Amino acid sequence: MLNSPILSVFLKERGSVRMHVKINGKAEDVQEATVLDLLKSRSVDLRMVAVEVNSEMIERERYETTVLKEGDEVEFLYFMGGGVR
Repeated sequence: MLNSPILSVFLKERGSVRMHVKINGKAEDVQEATVLDLLKSRSVDLRMVAVEVNSEMIERERYETTVLKEGDEVEFLYFMGGGVR
């Protein structure tokens, strides 16, 4: 029953579809979302991160429209300040 197409459509409409992805190398179960949704759910400062999905760098303008899929590998690349004084 869990793999029922009717149940799947119902859950999708309710925003409850869960999937397995890797985030920074760690397997996680997340709600179906866009890159932007995932970043917001983790309170990530959008100005301080770059994102790769399946080894492809995602432009910030595409965060809202890039939908994550089952099995995707997501990498958050954080900017760090510093340097030589």
